[in-house]
Amino acid sequence: MQRWVVGVLVGVLVATGVVMVAVRPAVAQGWTLRLSGDVQAGGAGDSAALVALDPVRHHAFVIANFPPTSPSHISLIDTQTGALIRTTTVGFNARAVVIDGPADRAFVVNDAQGGSVTMLDARTGIVLRSFPLHGVAPQAAFLDDRAGRLILRIEAGRFHGVGVYDVGPAGLRPRARVPVPTTAGTMPYGDSATGDAAAHRAFVATSESTGGNVNGGTVQVIDTTTGTPVGATSIGGYAARVAVDPTIGRVIVVDGGGSVVSIFDSRTGRATGSSNAQGQASDLAVDTRLHHAFASSYTAGVNMIDVRTGAILRTINVGADNVFRIAVDSVRHRAFVAALSNRSDGTHLSVLDTRTGAVVRTMELGVTPGSVAVDEQDARVIVTGSLLNRPGRDPWGWLPTWLRQRLPLLHPPPFAQQPLISNNAGAAIFDDTHV
Repeated sequence: MQRWVVGVLVGVLVATGVVMVAVRPAVAQGWTLRLSGDVQAGGAGDSAALVALDPVRHHAFVIANFPPTSPSHISLIDTQTGALIRTTTVGFNARAVVIDGPADRAFVVNDAQGGSVTMLDARTGIVLRSFPLHGVAPQAAFLDDRAGRLILRIEAGRFHGVGVYDVGPAGLRPRARVPVPTTAGTMPYGDSATGDAAAHRAFVATSESTGGNVNGGTVQVIDTTTGTPVGATSIGGYAARVAVDPTIGRVIVVDGGGSVVSIFDSRTGRATGSSNAQGQASDLAVDTRLHHAFASSYTAGVNMIDVRTGAILRTINVGADNVFRIAVDSVRHRAFVAALSNRSDGTHLSVLDTRTGAVVRTMELGVTPGSVAVDEQDARVIVTGSLLNRPGRDPWGWLPTWLRQRLPLLHPPPFAQQPLISNNAGAAIFDDTHV
């Protein structure tokens, strides 16, 4: 049907004397970004804060929390079609989702009401089983599905550290706890964990809080084959976010309370570089092919970092006051930055070229951003948050961009705002396809 309509349109243009060259013309920056769907996730009043991707099935798991006395919701979304597959009730105050691809499972970690882990069918979103943690409050998670280990940053009474769990056919079994020393009179803090499944290493950020000031940051390194600690690297400040570049064996840590970027060897823990960035870090993502890291800041835009040396390559102004979340597509070398401006122009999604740091496009979101993720295999960008307004759908969006650009009547402003019920959790899904 779409090909038939395109043929008719081209025929009309030729008949009326408008000449079109059959070869696709060059488009600025060689890409296009358009809304392919928006989905209400969770329940009324929820706020979608986190998203995890299953790149094999092209599924997004969106966490919606609110209020803390109510169970959280997980919405399973097909990123290729934008369809909502299922919304499922899990435990209280869900903090993370990790995917066990080979076993077709997803694990949701919940830190309230005694703590729990909910196991879902990754294909359907159906709850398979729930595992109570008996007073353990998980804050962050990493799953090494090759080794069958789930690594959690946990609080359990006076215990502060890392929990290691075996993941088997029947679910979870506690294996070990790794304590993190804390200073008397301080409160433990930390909600970031990542890892390198190929190298069987997990990296868990922990810090201490005193009088509202967070410091004493360390990154605990766990051997996921044995579940034992193999080292800890101190960064001094607040270890806000940790990321890994597995292609060169480097771990990047950014300071959420100051401006320090620390980089160390993922196997030895040896420091390989550090520098002072601008602003307080809010998120971190890496282009693992170029070895460029991007640290978003609440106050100073985005810092572009050379992972090999730790040097700050440039600080990028994305035209917003608060830069919340960032995700990177290492295949197409794009970084997607979700930001909130206190001015009248509202929320933005900025697209950066990860080779140069140049801003190649900025568009209105209509979503108070909670998280951003990229499915590199099918070029989908998912932004979650509160859908205060949603970008309008373009009824001609299925036409090739080169054709729509030559049809003014079919090329209305593609992101006109349309009202949606306030304070509903949701996800906006965008194509990031080459033309």
